[in-house]
Amino acid sequence: MNLGIITSFTIGGLLLLSLLVLNNRISLNSAQTTLSEMTRQSMQSVSTMVNHDIRRLGLGTSGNPVSHASAQRLVFVGAQEDNLPATVEWFFDSTLPANNSKNPRERVLFRVVNGDTTRIELGVTEFTLTYFNTAGDTTALLDEISRIRVQMMVESRVPIGNEFSKSFWESDIIPRSLQN
Repeated sequence: MNLGIITSFTIGGLLLLSLLVLNNRISLNSAQTTLSEMTRQSMQSVSTMVNHDIRRLGLGTSGNPVSHASAQRLVFVGAQEDNLPATVEWFFDSTLPANNSKNPRERVLFRVVNGDTTRIELGVTEFTLTYFNTAGDTTALLDEISRIRVQMMVESRVPIGNEFSKSFWESDIIPRSLQN
């Protein structure tokens, strides 16, 4: 047997194996980047809707526009795009799994406008509302609310391996109509 041929095959085999490993890592990294971007876009879509609605809380109405405020539900009256007042509800059902998701932590976030319900199934795994008065203290009294903190975690609906991509959003929203 020729030692040169065996050495050439060994080096060639190691080089080919190295290229296959490199290609696999590049593919995995590309998939993770794509999944992270999709998760970020889902977060942006949901946060834009929540932010839009809560900023319009109380517009076009008189008196206290908030009728319910808890950690996972907010019901209020606020003007919509047509500037007509509408009853708006945001509700996170922490017990209802989302349809067609491979993420066992994903739940359904609901947006209800004048009885018209929209199920938001974009990877939301956590959704919490906290209410503050003008002094900056948390409050449960509807007529004292002046600022609303929204915290939300969105995860990818499918994993890469055993991991889900995650994106967190937190915002303090101060509706103009609640400022005295």
